[in-house]
Amino acid sequence: MRFLKKNKAAAVIMAAILSSCVISGCTVSPENTGAESSGGTVIPVMEMTREDKRTSSGSVNSIDLGQTGEELLITDAGDYRLSGELHGSIRIRAEEQIVHLFLNGVNVTSVTAPAINVESAGKVIITAESGTENTLTDGSKYISDDCDACIFSMSDITINGSGSLTVSGYYKDARRVVK
Repeated sequence: MRFLKKNKAAAVIMAAILSSCVISGCTVSPENTGAESSGGTVIPVMEMTREDKRTSSGSVNSIDLGQTGEELLITDAGDYRLSGELHGSIRIRAEEQIVHLFLNGVNVTSVTAPAINVESAGKVIITAESGTENTLTDGSKYISDDCDACIFSMSDITINGSGSLTVSGYYKDARRVVK
């Protein structure tokens, strides 16, 4: 139980850090590869890999979110270029695989769950493509208390790219907009 509480606390802290990074396109320098302390809590800082820095797609699966219904479920590794509008959520259930989402003008609004919910994956990379504006929004009431952020992940996650990404979190304590 103690392990789960520590992981949840680390996930909440990382979500706050990621939200801040979305604003300024923050990067992790080679000097920041160890653990850092924040008010007595040790936060593991993951080393950036070549895959984390990649902002262009190779072989890509293009998906128009307007054609997916209320939910997009990704279960396989790969590069996914997402575009369009989705009134629902993107769920990733890819076990220990790497999933790379290229946001190409998306607007995802989920009323009852995270806009992006990483249930399982080895790593997820979210890239805001150059010259695009992307918006992720969650609602103030979730169906389940298992998740608690507009971008929720218990797996490693990297956010990069030179496009715009606006994350509007309204569930519980995240009632703020991050640009």
